Amino acid sequence: MRTAELPMILFTTIAQMSVGAFWVLGIIMLLGRRRGVSENTIARVTRAGMYAAGPLLVLGFFAAFFHLGYPLHAPFTFLGLGHSPLSAEITFGVLYGVAGLILACLEWFHKGGAWRRAFWIITAAVGLGLIISMVMVYYTVVTVPAWHSWFTWVLFFGSTFFTGALADALAITVAWFHHRREEDAASPEPTTSRRPAAFREPAVAPHESEAKEAGPGFWHRVGATMRRGLFPGGPLTDQLTSFSVYATRFAVALSAAAGIILLLAYPFQMARLGINGGVETEVASNMLSHGWLAIRLISLVIAIALIAFAARDEAYRTCTPTRKLVRILTIALVVVLASELLGRGLHYEGLIRVGINTFN
Repeated sequence: MRTAELPMILFTTIAQMSVGAFWVLGIIMLLGRRRGVSENTIARVTRAGMYAAGPLLVLGFFAAFFHLGYPLHAPFTFLGLGHSPLSAEITFGVLYGVAGLILACLEWFHKGGAWRRAFWIITAAVGLGLIISMVMVYYTVVTVPAWHSWFTWVLFFGSTFFTGALADALAITVAWFHHRREEDAASPEPTTSRRPAAFREPAVAPHESEAKEAGPGFWHRVGATMRRGLFPGGPLTDQLTSFSVYATRFAVALSAAAGIILLLAYPFQMARLGINGGVETEVASNMLSHGWLAIRLISLVIAIALIAFAARDEAYRTCTPTRKLVRILTIALVVVLASELLGRGLHYEGLIRVGINTFN
């Protein structure tokens, strides 16, 4: 495995996960409106997932920063805009981050309904440009035959939906679980008979009373503000429950479908590499060495099984958020990320050139 490419492996995988999560949330919101779901309910279901997309992109850019020989020269990459896919990739990444940040601020402060809808569209479009430019960075290198293939498109777009949809499913379930817990905490406790005087609790000490009057600490207030932003308050209505179930099932099904497409694409890619011969046969040999490809395919099967059979079955059988469902989705996401990082490492095994080198 090409460990020197680890920053780009992390960047491409995490950035695609961010864009995929944003796209799938947008689709879920559109489907919710078509089903007559209120805007408040849609926000309560999707808000946590939307705010997770931004930090993922920042994390991806942070990893990519270590791939530069001279990090302070990073701004010069914009000079190639218009004829360099690499410059387009960085530009779209920055635009996606800026548009997403503006959208997050508008959502957080509940400002500009029309502007919010506009920035949803802008952010989604720029995210599409980011993924396409990522593909073009590799696909346009004709002197690397293993990359100049339909498989690069399938690998990158498949990973976008495979990881992004599953991340959304987990975020939606966590939000649903949080609303359920808040509802249970707010429900009145059953009354109990008055205790005898001998068993009454001792009076609160003066210093304890003063501490209570002083109110919660700074970090407690910060945490409460973050929770209100990520999980807008309100009663746990039947509409919120039914839409949470629908959104979770949709995201899980989409993630499983993307995983199956990735799994089925590998045999065709390996056959193509073997038939073409030359350096492509060498690439196939490198992918098969040390059992990396076998591990990749096995991890894909495990991830799809967790998603399709465990998570989706649990989502269909329950009408309340369960810890079991949260655990299954968490484990599935860890396995999916590990599998995608391995798959991206195998992608860089294709970096064997033929003819004159070309650069992006």
